[in-house]
Amino acid sequence: DDLQSCATRARPKSDFRAAKSAQLAAVRMGADSSVPTVEDNGYGVESDEQAANRFKRSKPPAGALKHRLLVLHGHGSNNDISELQVLNLQLAKKHCVQCDFLSAQIETTARDGTIAQLSPGPFHTWFHLSGLVGTLVGQGPGVAGGSLHDSLCRIIEHLQTHGPYDGVYGFSQGAVMATLLCSETVWRGIGGGHP
Repeated sequence: DDLQSCATRARPKSDFRAAKSAQLAAVRMGADSSVPTVEDNGYGVESDEQAANRFKRSKPPAGALKHRLLVLHGHGSNNDISELQVLNLQLAKKHCVQCDFLSAQIETTARDGTIAQLSPGPFHTWFHLSGLVGTLVGQGPGVAGGSLHDSLCRIIEHLQTHGPYDGVYGFSQGAVMATLLCSETVWRGIGGGHP
């Protein structure tokens, strides 16, 4: 917003938006640099070509999937169920996304009867729900050797071995795991190094 507000001081808003729209359309269409650009207004604004190149990814080979997504299932679930959940999103077909499914290691019962009907199992959980109360007082799954700690370590090891990923899809308890790993404190505390 600060960058845009600096640029709008140099030219009226309507002119600025029209010029930016034309530039973005030209970049998307692969046009040459003959489209007029918004001038540097003294605040160090980079050219549109520099900005566009900074966010470009190298093009994958024809037919290859462009993005990788790590998928983490929920409690009392498994990768069969996660595959059904993301199948409806048509990630590979419409969005060129490759999904990699990681399963928790703690076996448990199916979350409910519907899950049990959709998959023969086994079913897994990322951490023991009964141990969460102990986490609040420094005991349980959040400490080394606890189920939450072990699962976080497993995911970090997977990311370091098979990453990088462009995103994470976590369902229910899988979303909890993804959210925890977004914390730099948790990431480094578990041994993830530089995020």
